[in-house]
Amino acid sequence: MSSKRFTYSLLGVLAIIVLVAAVSPIITGKVGQNSASSVPIMDYTYDTAHSLEQYQYSDPSSDGARELLEPVILFVTTSTYNGDLNGDLPTGLAGADLKCQQRADAAGLDGTYLALLSANNMNAKDRVADLNAPVFRIDGAPLVFAAKNLFDRTNLLNEIQTENGRVLRLSCIWTGSTTLGINKAPWVCHDWTSKAGGSTGWVGITTLITSRWLSFSEVHCDRRCRLYCFKYTG
Repeated sequence: MSSKRFTYSLLGVLAIIVLVAAVSPIITGKVGQNSASSVPIMDYTYDTAHSLEQYQYSDPSSDGARELLEPVILFVTTSTYNGDLNGDLPTGLAGADLKCQQRADAAGLDGTYLALLSANNMNAKDRVADLNAPVFRIDGAPLVFAAKNLFDRTNLLNEIQTENGRVLRLSCIWTGSTTLGINKAPWVCHDWTSKAGGSTGWVGITTLITSRWLSFSEVHCDRRCRLYCFKYTG
């Protein structure tokens, strides 16, 4: 073998060694601090080997201490409703909250659930008590790193599931909200008390991960749409 051919062969072997070393962490799932059982997500870490109730959420405060944060759980209802959400309750917002709690109870979810819904004098974003808490879906997959990111046009990390853990395809969701979580009155079906075809309400679209999941278009109030529900942590 000539000296030139030997040199080319040696360079080829070295190139293969460098390539294998570079991709090995990716193949084995050991890039940086990641491992198969502990997946850091910015300042939050969840343990994929345990159930959602055992996940640990911490946020560094100004003095460097770690604060345990209760996560916000967000789902979309399997049931559909027209724009008259109040039922026997005094307001449409209260009726929407009851519907969310009923769906959560039926699915065996613990805690208090409210509708992520704006009304005439209420913004959806103001209903969330801790805007710094991470938001997860039913199966524990993250949606956003902090609840405030639901209302700043940040793309979702995953599609939102139903209370039973299913992903729906292109279904309208009553929100009455802009992409910033601000009420979009008068597109709130007369404060969610009307199912008249001449009235309109604003909706988002499930399965979208852009800000259109929250704010997409207006539809007539006689149409049947779903609700986004979240676990209240206040």
